Order: sequence, then structure tokens, then C-alpha cells
Amino acid sequence: MVVIYGANDGIITTFAFVPGVAGAALYLAIVLILGTTNLLADGFSMGASNYLSQPSTLEYERSEHGVKEGRPPIFTAVTTFLAFVLTGWTLLLPYLLAVEF
Repeated sequence: MVVIYGANDGIITTFAFVPGVAGAALYLAIVLILGTTNLLADGFSMGASNYLSQPSTLEYERSEHGVKEGRPPIFTAVTTFLAFVLTGWTLLLPYLLAVEF
């Protein structure tokens, strides 16, 4: 569930951001820099939000369903971040391949 959540947002956010920046007719290197910083910042935000929401989620599951254990918040935060970044990179890859070094 956490992987789908992070991956879906990574694709949508990057899809919205990168073509907009590319449409401004900027150099490909600038598109990559802006896309990468946006991807990392948004991914960190998603992971941090997931981390912060875990204690209340675990408390709810304990009170409603008697669940004693849950995944550690750091696990879900890192999973969300990685899913976000890895799927978002797929939309930056064509720009990376088009850059002439």
C-alpha cells in the first residue's frame, strides 16, 4: 500500500512539473536540475508526512482492531520516499538521455 501511494504521487507530481518546465524552452540541463530538486523535495515531504502519521495510524489500529504491532515508521517513510523517487525518475529519464555531455 505504501509503495503504491508513493509511486502514484511520484508519477503524477513529476508528470505535472517536468513538462511545464520543459515547455518554458529552458536548457535540458536546467530541466533536469529543477526536476531532480522537485523530485527529491516532494519525495522527502511524502516520506516525512508518512513518518509523522504512523503513530496515530498505529494507535487507531490498536484501539479499533487490537493490532499490537505495525511496521516501524521509518520503514514506511523510506519506502514511500524510494517509491516516489524511483517512479518519478522514469519521467526524467528521456531528458537525461537527451542531454549532450
